[in-house]
Amino acid sequence: METITPEGAKDMLDETASAAGIQSGKVLQILRMILTGESSGPDLMATIQILGPKESASRIYHAVVTLG
Repeated sequence: METITPEGAKDMLDETASAAGIQSGKVLQILRMILTGESSGPDLMATIQILGPKESASRIYHAVVTLG
């Protein structure tokens, strides 16, 4: 995937969280920390759009590998 919209990011988050048996709202703050290094900021889905799917996935992967 080369680009992603905020709506597409939200749908992907909801689908992934549902598959894991959790509510997407329970992972938003940690996802924000993983992607931006901050606990607050602009709309997270818009941030994902700006970073792009490859960079977002890379940061998530790095956090999973680093934090276990």
